[in-house]
Formats: sequence, structure tokens, C-alpha cells
Amino acid sequence: MLLDENVVCKGTIEVNSLNKKGLTPLEVLLEECGDRDIEEILRASGALSAENLQVLVIPVQDPSNEQSSREQRRDDGPRSNSEKLLDFFKYDKTKDCPGKVRDILLVIAILIATPTYQAGFNPPGGLWQDTYSPDDNSNSSTSHDGIVVPLRYFAGQSVMATSYPFSYGLFLVFNSLGFSVSLYAINFLTIGFPLQLELQVSLVALALTYITVMLCIIPYWLTGFFFFIIIIVFLVLLPVILVKLRNYCKNPRLVLRFIN
Repeated sequence: MLLDENVVCKGTIEVNSLNKKGLTPLEVLLEECGDRDIEEILRASGALSAENLQVLVIPVQDPSNEQSSREQRRDDGPRSNSEKLLDFFKYDKTKDCPGKVRDILLVIAILIATPTYQAGFNPPGGLWQDTYSPDDNSNSSTSHDGIVVPLRYFAGQSVMATSYPFSYGLFLVFNSLGFSVSLYAINFLTIGFPLQLELQVSLVALALTYITVMLCIIPYWLTGFFFFIIIIVFLVLLPVILVKLRNYCKNPRLVLRFIN
């Protein structure tokens, strides 16, 4: 933080001066994930955050506004424990280090990608272990103990896809959506990292592996649906849709118009 002659005088430095963003030197250090030793030196010198600094300043309140302030505090009422807990854990730009936040988001994205990738390989109900194709070439199904059993299936195909195609279609859409968004988040959060090209090649290979396995375990009549939903919508249009949606939500007028 650059200090001018109004702040520095006669060998003394104001450790609680504010920059153009309203941040103190201590907050700038924490935001940039600075050295721990420098942080201890600043705190020992009396450095505070802007929030704590405002607490030390006793404001001179206009008597005409005193009544309105009391009414506002009365309307706010006591805060519940859930609200206090939410304020404690929510993201704060002035306190949370961007590097640490990025690391946390990266871990969350990996945790989402792992189970969705595994669920694609091992869908609910498992896979058929043998092939059954009747001689009459019938594609109908029968029911046995309340379970729909198809009269035609192949080894390696999903049991859920052949027995409950609608439910499997929903599972396929939402699981693939979570997997695609997690890959997009990983790629976005690692922009500028070393070996960026190698990482992108790995993500593309992971996505192609997922697509290949899904094409093997779904019935043939679901192949066209899978290609349209997964390849065209999720892998191609998803980044564009997320950017448009993010920009749309940042505009308060558009959000209020959508709600109303």
C-alpha cells in the first residue's frame, strides 16, 4: 500500500490507513496471502481491519436521525443462531483469501466429478451379465414380481436402462450435467496454472472416456438421445449457457423482472 506525505510524518507510519478500496494494510496482506511473520508484525504494531477500525471510531450522530436508527434496529430484531452461523461461514471479499477460495472450489469440483464419473460406470441396478435375445425378435417386456424384465438385453448394458428407461433417462441427464459442470469448473479454476495444456488434455480424455463407456452400457435406441444431450448440449453449449446465466443473474433489474 502506497502512503503519501499526509500519512507518513517524522518517522512514523499509520498502520491503519485506508487505500482506495477502503482496505487497511493488514487486509491487503491477508487478501494476497502474505507472509505470516509480516502479519504478526502488523498486528503487534496495532494494525486492524477496516471493520474493527470502524468499531473504534465513535460516530457523531445527528439527533434528528437518532429516532429513525432506533426504529430500524427495532425492526431488525435479534438475529437467530442460523443467521449468525450463515454470516460466519459465508464468503467475505475483505477477509477471505482468493487463493484459498479457489483451492476450496477446486476440491469441491473434484469431489463432484468423482462420484458422477463413477455413477456413470456403475449405474443403479448394475449391468447385465449375459445376453438374452429371443428367437421371435420381440422387443416387448414382461413383469415378474413387480419388476419389469425386458425380453431383449445384452451383456454390459444397464439393467436400469432396459427395465426403466424413463428413470434412467433422468439419471443420465442429471448425472451427466453434474459431471460436465464439474469438469468445466476444474478447467476454469486452473486457468494460468503450469502444465495447463496437459491438464486440459487430461480433462478431454476423461470426458471422452465417460462418453465411450456410456455408449456401451445404454441401449441402442437411447444412443441418439445420449449424443444430443451429452455431447451437443452439455459439452459444447454448457460453457456458453453458464456465462450467459451468470451475466443475467448479475443484473438486478433482469432478476426482478424474471421474479415478477
